[in-house]
Amino acid sequence: MTSKVFAAGLVAVVAFGCSDPPTTATALGDVAVAPAFMATHNAWVEIWDLTGEVWDKPACGNHPGEQATNYGTLEGQFRTVTNPSGNEVWQWKVNYYTDTPLHSIGHDSGDRWDLLRAEDNGGSISKAQGTQYVEHWQANEWWVNQDGETFHIRLKFALTIDADGNVQVERFDFRCFG
Repeated sequence: MTSKVFAAGLVAVVAFGCSDPPTTATALGDVAVAPAFMATHNAWVEIWDLTGEVWDKPACGNHPGEQATNYGTLEGQFRTVTNPSGNEVWQWKVNYYTDTPLHSIGHDSGDRWDLLRAEDNGGSISKAQGTQYVEHWQANEWWVNQDGETFHIRLKFALTIDADGNVQVERFDFRCFG
């Protein structure tokens, strides 16, 4: 008799427990995550108008260096991810192909140098707990003048700073071909 009472009680518990509507399965992307565990994502674009800026063009191969006035715009594209720990990861890229292409006019020679093609990107990591900061970027630019002469500039940069603010690694490499 006790087994019948136990079975009846078990049926009642199961029936009561199952009286709620069944839950539906969700796709992985639909699973709610507590905000404390979510990273913050940001993205933005900056337009840099270089018109009127004077730079020293490098002496490259058989091309003498000279001051030149720049014209045109560049577009900086930035993305950041901030983790709940406070660590930040930055990525950036320069878009050289805007509506006003970059070119420069040499002060002494009068040569017009047009940017033929280019790439520039980099990133950094900052740790909120003060362990270190790391940054890197690289750029390649190919230029051509009105006579068809060309040169190629390659830049690389790396920086590491420790928890005490001391620079551990700092490298800058500049090369010019042409």
